[in-house]
Amino acid sequence: MAGRDVRRGKPDPEVYLTTAERLGVAPGACVVFEDAPVGIEAARRAGMRAVGVATTCHAETLQAAASQTGAQAFPDAIAMLETARRRLLSARKKNGN
Repeated sequence: MAGRDVRRGKPDPEVYLTTAERLGVAPGACVVFEDAPVGIEAARRAGMRAVGVATTCHAETLQAAASQTGAQAFPDAIAMLETARRRLLSARKKNGN
């Protein structure tokens, strides 16, 4: 998925919701890796968890974005990824994939 595949850009959640639909996964089972505050907001609006990746923004900026949007911060990304993996496997099993 890319920005050209949707009509509305972030912080609209369309790109994330479309991706989840194409993958056959519930939005709540998804984890988004984002390097911008608008992406964190889009993930929250999609009902997904977001991991802020400090590449284009400082970690403090991403943490502030998470706090302002009501998103959760996940300092322990390894544990969060394992939880996301289990949810994805469970969703696939439920959907027969």
